[in-house]
Amino acid sequence: MTTTARSTAKTGRESRGERSVAWGLASGLGLALFGLVGCTSSPRAAEAANTADPGRATERPSATVSRLEPLQMLLTRGTPTDSDANGFADTVPVVVYLFPDARDSNLPIWSTGTFRFDIRAEDGRNVGKWEFGGDLGERARVQLAPGPGYSFFLRLGPGQDRLPPINAELRASFVHEGGRVVETGGAATVRLGAARPTGESS
Repeated sequence: MTTTARSTAKTGRESRGERSVAWGLASGLGLALFGLVGCTSSPRAAEAANTADPGRATERPSATVSRLEPLQMLLTRGTPTDSDANGFADTVPVVVYLFPDARDSNLPIWSTGTFRFDIRAEDGRNVGKWEFGGDLGERARVQLAPGPGYSFFLRLGPGQDRLPPINAELRASFVHEGGRVVETGGAATVRLGAARPTGESS
């Protein structure tokens, strides 16, 4: 099943609230976000962490799409939330960083292409799929402490969230406009399903 992609570019209270979650993932979790299971190499992450300190940065983050091609992806996810208050977690906040060849830059970049996310239960059953390309990908761009990144909210459709408590696996990939596919090195665990015992009124 494929869930319609929903970007973080919104207006009003919802936009401000979701943006604050993106900043929380970068600053509240700190740069420990790069140690998350499913992310790529920690040495590279440490280099990115150093750039959060202006005194240690070797170059300024770019505010535009980079000419460099991404070769590596770092992903972190926040705690799933229950957006419709029905007792079932249905929304997973995600922040993604793309990195070029380390010989060209140690900082994350913005690029042009399509992001794909997939959540599966432990038995392999598909829970949700999302795709953010074109304008949706552009609107997800955020400037965070480590540098340029992308903020997404993976929201299950109506009724898709009614699951027993499960540990699911979140995987992500980025398809560059030139055709190169960049993937996370593994899966991040996501806790979904009933937030309280089944049968309790919502």
